[in-house]
This record gives sequence, structure tokens and C-alpha cells, in this order.
Amino acid sequence: MNKKSVSILSIILFVLAGFLMIFAIWSSSKSISYISQMINQGQLAFSGNEYDIINFILSSCIQYAVFAVVLFSLGRILQKVHLI
Repeated sequence: MNKKSVSILSIILFVLAGFLMIFAIWSSSKSISYISQMINQGQLAFSGNEYDIINFILSSCIQYAVFAVVLFSLGRILQKVHLI
């Protein structure tokens, strides 16, 4: 029998990657909602502030998405190599 076993560490990495991706999506949603609210209230104009707005949205969520991709990749590598 050729039974594949999945290591516990790779499962933990996949779960953490999933949580981080969910948090990235939630953070992105909240950031966009905040910027939209500021524009609707007249406290912020999109024109002339494009860079700052995009920078705010990306800085609040992109690092979590990158960390999720890294953790997922580490989990896949761990499955392929079978070190642990």
C-alpha cells in the first residue's frame, strides 16, 4: 500500500494561511469602506489623493496576503519534501 500521510505542520501552515487570507480580505473591505465613507462625507477628495488612497488600502491588507501565500507555499514544500 502506498498511503500518503500529510504532516501536522503542513496542515497548521495551511490553516494559518487561510486565516491570514480571510483577515486580508476583511481588512481590505474595511479600508475601502473607510475611504468611501470619508469621500462621501466630503472630508477627502479622490482627485489628487489617488496615491495616498491606494497606498492606505494596500498597506492595510497586502502584507497579510503575502504572508498567507508564503505560509501556503511552505506547507506545499513541506508536503513535497516530507522532512517532518
